[in-house]
Amino acid sequence: MSTSQFGPPIAPPPAPTAPPISPVRRLFNIVAGSFLIFIGALMIFIPGPGIAAILAGLNLIKPDNQISQYIRDRMEKRKQARDRKYPSPPPPPLT
Repeated sequence: MSTSQFGPPIAPPPAPTAPPISPVRRLFNIVAGSFLIFIGALMIFIPGPGIAAILAGLNLIKPDNQISQYIRDRMEKRKQARDRKYPSPPPPPLT
């Protein structure tokens, strides 16, 4: 909490909350997300965007599953570490 120069302390605004998800939609997200993760795991061994499918599946079920949140956080940390180690080259100059 910060203090105002001319009055009582000012509280920060409350964090926005998402509206509740219906049980049918929640079940659909879990089934569709699990399917995408399964298909993504198969696409790692066969041609296809396996990592993208796995991330899409994790995004669908992330509010419902702590394991998917853990995996997503680890993948994000690895991506940040890789970007620090191998930064992308600067864009070519415009002529």
